[in-house]
Amino acid sequence: MNEEFVARLITYSLQLKQEYGRLPKVLITTIKSITAKVKSKFKNLENEYMHTMNCDLWAESCQIISAKSIQTQLNNNPLNKLVALGHFLIQQKRNILSIGRKHDPTIQLLYQISEDKFENECYVEEEKLVVIKDLCFKAKTQFEKIVKCLQKERKFNKNRETTPIEDTPDISNLITVSYNNDIAMDERSFTEEFKIKQGRMSWERCYDEGRNRGFFLN
Repeated sequence: MNEEFVARLITYSLQLKQEYGRLPKVLITTIKSITAKVKSKFKNLENEYMHTMNCDLWAESCQIISAKSIQTQLNNNPLNKLVALGHFLIQQKRNILSIGRKHDPTIQLLYQISEDKFENECYVEEEKLVVIKDLCFKAKTQFEKIVKCLQKERKFNKNRETTPIEDTPDISNLITVSYNNDIAMDERSFTEEFKIKQGRMSWERCYDEGRNRGFFLN
């Protein structure tokens, strides 16, 4: 419980005041520690097991139950109902056998309420688990069949050489091949191209340029 928590609490309380026209009575059960700055706002223990905090203008009252505030009350039999509720929430035990006051009637009632509340949800989760286990089993069975088929195929083809596929070479290492269009061009194509470029045909110039580019050598 820190300053940020108290700020959110004040905001929620004022929203309730705006919605319903009355300031709320606030009861807090702290599961973890309380900062020194927040503790400095506490008043003396009320009813021997609850702290009170100044809440002028944002709540009618603000009471805090902590592990320390109820510590001296845990030996009472039966437990005060709010002490039992605080002990139940602070301990966070999933199983009633794991909590210290498991024989207290209020503690037993709280566990019964929890069981009734979450029983259906647990059933849904168990159904999901069954489906997942079934999918895993079927997938495992299929993979085992695939492995057996591969082993069987390998057994009847002992003499067949098995080679892995080579990795694709890095593009940067590939040799780039450039093609010389002049070489690929025959003499007739060169002549046609020369005629188109020059507009007016000069056979002498065509012959000289063609020889310079590797044509008309024979």
